[in-house]
Amino acid sequence: MALLSAEFEPSLAETVGDLTVYARKLAEHAVTLCALRGGRLAGAVSAYANDPAAGAYIAQLAVAGAERGRGVATGLLGRVLSLASARGMRRVRLEVCEGNGPARALYSG
Repeated sequence: MALLSAEFEPSLAETVGDLTVYARKLAEHAVTLCALRGGRLAGAVSAYANDPAAGAYIAQLAVAGAERGRGVATGLLGRVLSLASARGMRRVRLEVCEGNGPARALYSG
């Protein structure tokens, strides 16, 4: 989590506060999927996917700067959508900062 915190705008630490507490909450209640390239962390997504009636909620998705534009976020998003579908969920929600153009383009496409 700390490795990708700075990849968020604003940083994840600024948004959620204590990264240790946030990481513990995700570990206990969410599914976290990681993408590796060359043995290094390229990106990660965490989603709450526990209640089919509520649908899934993507809590965070981040891609390392050097990996942007290489399909990492698309792949992670596809894995979350597949997971939600396999769990009987018909919708997936998330929030995106208004100024995050690349993320908005990914989610609307």
